[in-house]
Amino acid sequence: MTYAFIQALILTCLIETIILVSFFFKETPVQKLFFASILINSITLPIVWLVLPLGFNQFFQSFLLTEAFVFLAESLMLRIILREIQTKRIITVAFAMNLPTAIIGLLL
Repeated sequence: MTYAFIQALILTCLIETIILVSFFFKETPVQKLFFASILINSITLPIVWLVLPLGFNQFFQSFLLTEAFVFLAESLMLRIILREIQTKRIITVAFAMNLPTAIIGLLL
């Protein structure tokens, strides 16, 4: 693993964990939210780093496809882990978690 990947993983986990905890800390133990965020990002971020460089002839097309995958995959994994939370709220938080990290990823 490269230093840049480790930085991206730490930053993504930090941002997405803060968002996840801020949404659900009253309903779900913080430890469970922390675990969910770390686990999910440890699965999805390596896939993004492997797929995005392949390109799809255009960076923007590749970016949109990988971000759509991440949103769907993280929504599904959150739904499985956080069974006590309604699906609509899971989708909302998955979007809220991924929007800032996608924008930061574009800027870096």
